[in-house]
Amino acid sequence: MIALMIESPKRERLLTKEDGGMAMSTLDTGVLLCYFLVLVVAGILGARRAKTAEDFALAGRNLGLFVYLGCLSAVILGGASTIGTAKLGYQFGISGMWFVFMIGLGITVLGLFFTNQIYGANVTTISELLGRRYNQETRLISALVAAIYTLMVSVTQVIGMGTIIHAVLGWDMTVSMLVGGGIVLFYTILGGMWSVTMTDIIQFIVMTIGIFFIMLPISLSHVGGWESLLDQLPASHFDLTSKGWANIFQYFLLYTLGMVVSQDIWQRVFTARTKKIARSGAVYAGLYSVAYALALSVIGMCGVIVFPNIGDPQNVFASMSLQMLPHGLLGLILASVCSALMSTASGTLLASSTLLSHDILKQYWLKDISDQKFVLLSRIMTLTIGIIAIAFAIWIQDVLVALDVAYAILSGAIFVPVILGFFWKRVTAKAGFYSIVLSSIVVLVGLAVEGLSSTYPIMYGIGASIVSIIVLSYLFPSSNLDTGNEALEERQSVL
Repeated sequence: MIALMIESPKRERLLTKEDGGMAMSTLDTGVLLCYFLVLVVAGILGARRAKTAEDFALAGRNLGLFVYLGCLSAVILGGASTIGTAKLGYQFGISGMWFVFMIGLGITVLGLFFTNQIYGANVTTISELLGRRYNQETRLISALVAAIYTLMVSVTQVIGMGTIIHAVLGWDMTVSMLVGGGIVLFYTILGGMWSVTMTDIIQFIVMTIGIFFIMLPISLSHVGGWESLLDQLPASHFDLTSKGWANIFQYFLLYTLGMVVSQDIWQRVFTARTKKIARSGAVYAGLYSVAYALALSVIGMCGVIVFPNIGDPQNVFASMSLQMLPHGLLGLILASVCSALMSTASGTLLASSTLLSHDILKQYWLKDISDQKFVLLSRIMTLTIGIIAIAFAIWIQDVLVALDVAYAILSGAIFVPVILGFFWKRVTAKAGFYSIVLSSIVVLVGLAVEGLSSTYPIMYGIGASIVSIIVLSYLFPSSNLDTGNEALEERQSVL
């Protein structure tokens, strides 16, 4: 779900000898290409199971615990979770874990406190549930915000895949993005969530083996073990708060709150076979994320000893891989990085196309469309979103600022209406709709005034959202608490 924290290819600097760079072997290249082939085959096999709209969007709501856990972990741990956390570990030590820790916290909170609310609602998107709770206008605006956000995440993943393929295989950057994005788009179009599920479970296994059983133990062994780290690194690298409380709080606002209201995450929750699987799988995925954060932070810390004067800390994970790993294993590790990118890209592509087809096209123009034709529509929308994502990646090549803006709106404007919609029955449709509109404006103005990297606009947005939704609910009450409330109460009485 999270964008790859990597420099734009326009500013890209290839690894040099002082960064630990060395040539890729034919074996490593073969491993990477074989991995891509396996994903394509898995996607084709998954397509055989995507026969209905629910199969395409939600894998038939039929995933068991292990598959659900693997897929949920794969979609939340994108390229930033690997490359970005290693960089933060290099710069700040163990405190670099907070970025992915907050992602894990968000998914754990979702599992513990919200699966009872959202699972069994028989909805496909977060916007559909907001439409039930408030009104169709709220459904429309929330679908647009979430669709734009997920599209931007997809764009950044395509850029990341292109950067890795370009560096590994030496292909032209544009060709690399076309190949990486094209592979993901191909299997996502074929089978929707079933193809994404089959490829994600492969990616989860590759990620787990690559990080926990190869990179982490080899990195520690290369520097002489944990005791050597304690002796050679400054004490600040073992301080959990060296990243700074302001940055830690910003991660909480962006990622913990964002996880709770992100469509690609909700869409994964809806794929679980039972409510118990949905709840426990989310908690386990959160714990897995924390372990992942610790492992990558330690790998980054090892990098301080191996490359004390690295030119760009962003390259520390790649540099460690190139320096330490034998041929063959190096290809597997690079495949694990691609796994993180591809799993996030496929999930967000599907989420964006589902929001547009299910919450906008079907609701306003194609109300009587048959299930079979809706599957075709979903494939067409996935193809369209994928082409746009690849085109934007090639054209812009740096959308991280725009992604931060979208994430700020997601946390600052969508979070409060979702939470109060669940737990405060007095909230009215008018209050929910205008709360999203007003808080979005507040966030955008705050970003313009405070700067795009500031935490304050998110807090301003949350504050404006709370005030507006409470005030408007009291100023314009509804005797029936809106038909959306009645639908929600009816659904909850069934659970």
